[in-house]
Amino acid sequence: MKLTLKKIDVVRCLNGIVGIINLNISYPGDFVYFLSKNRRILEPEAKDIIEAENVILNEYNAKCKELKVGSAGVPVPPTVQEEFKDALDANTKFLEETIEIDLHTREYSDKINIPAAYGDWIFPLFTEKKKED
Repeated sequence: MKLTLKKIDVVRCLNGIVGIINLNISYPGDFVYFLSKNRRILEPEAKDIIEAENVILNEYNAKCKELKVGSAGVPVPPTVQEEFKDALDANTKFLEETIEIDLHTREYSDKINIPAAYGDWIFPLFTEKKKED
């Protein structure tokens, strides 16, 4: 199913899936399949997002290194502070942009115990639970 997600949510979703997998909890086979399929889809997209994010922030870091800012009490010049604010603003704007990505979704089930720490991160992959008549 095509989902529209913010770039930051793509990264969070992948982190949630990896976190759940790394817990080595026994889950039903169809849920493991669901996690594995989405992990393979999300990994290259998240990698591209993180690489682009690093380009934005590395430009600022290079400027700080050049000026030796942050070492032994060297104050951050106001122009660099403004550049840092601009870099963070650009990064935030980049991460808030949405993309369409074709992911596997499934109906939410209370029967699958998803740790709360990761549940919010993978929540976009669930459809609403069908009401039972």
